[in-house]
Amino acid sequence: MLEVKDIKLTLDDGTPTTELSLIAEDGQMLCLTSASNDLPSRLLRVFLGLEAVASGFVSIEGELLTPSSAKEFRKAMAYLPEGTHMPCNTMKETVLMMAGMQANVQSNITPADVAEQMKRLGLPDDLLTTPQEKLTPQEERLMMTALMGMWRKKTILMDNPTRGLDGAAAQSVAQYLRNLADDGAAVVVATDDINVTRMAQRTISLG
Repeated sequence: MLEVKDIKLTLDDGTPTTELSLIAEDGQMLCLTSASNDLPSRLLRVFLGLEAVASGFVSIEGELLTPSSAKEFRKAMAYLPEGTHMPCNTMKETVLMMAGMQANVQSNITPADVAEQMKRLGLPDDLLTTPQEKLTPQEERLMMTALMGMWRKKTILMDNPTRGLDGAAAQSVAQYLRNLADDGAAVVVATDDINVTRMAQRTISLG
């Protein structure tokens, strides 16, 4: 469970935001929306301990998020920023690289795990070994989204996951994220896409 209590952020002009409190429960999909600012995306970075708050606090499983504890908390999180590209030539290489990271060494990912997540997004198996330059931007984004379910993290943070996708792909991603929540994860999404918000149990507008 991720809890935010009375936090304020500082806007670009130096003024503080209004206080915000929320709880993202395990097994719940929560959407953060805004038509006028980037606060939803910034909040995801706050949850990761990558951006400071002007006041208030964030806790995860009842423990306070601090600069010293953030690195350990991030091991229990999966985060996909907007516009992230595959860091290796193929998805198979990307998975192997990420599996070797300290945060993922306990995951014991198998080829079957990879295939399962791809199938849930309607992706063919051969994309696993397709060179990056032969993937469409949409295929690459869907492949990166599939990574979110592979590591079995308790908290999943997604920044505008359907931006640039066609309607069918956006619906697939929205259903996929809801399925991850139904599997027990706390899924927090920064988005204004109705395909995603209508799948969430809760949606909070940040103005």
